[in-house]
Amino acid sequence: MNLKTTSVAAVTGLVAVLAFAGCSKTVDSGDLESQLAEQLAPQLGTTKDQASVDCPDDEKAEKGNTFTCTFTDDKSGQSIDVEVTMTNDDGQFTAKTVGQPTGG
Repeated sequence: MNLKTTSVAAVTGLVAVLAFAGCSKTVDSGDLESQLAEQLAPQLGTTKDQASVDCPDDEKAEKGNTFTCTFTDDKSGQSIDVEVTMTNDDGQFTAKTVGQPTGG
């Protein structure tokens, strides 16, 4: 199975945030990874069960914070970067694929 490359996948969502000392919030990377796998898998030609997503830990849940996760089709071994941008300080985000799939 090959990841589709003809269209840019984009999703929006809301992730749980963890509050830390000093009123700083960070993204729950596990929650975000699960949401991205569920929402992007059909758009990229695979299933949630055959997909995995890896996002960095301890990213700030602050409006404008942008970071990169990696979406992988576990069956084909192909992966693609997903740019995540926090749209507010409460855990809402947008995400879009960037570049071309690699591997596999």
